[in-house]
Amino acid sequence: MTTTPTEPARVHRDQLTFTLYGTFVMWGWFLYSFNPSVPLLTADLGIT
Repeated sequence: MTTTPTEPARVHRDQLTFTLYGTFVMWGWFLYSFNPSVPLLTADLGIT
């Protein structure tokens, strides 16, 4: 008795999922692009 392989179920991503992906990507981009300038800003503004 043999079974035929079936195709795995595909995941359907809706518009909300893509919106959340985009939001998280932009948030991560903002955090990681702003982070290197923090030491420069603290030195310039005299914040300890």
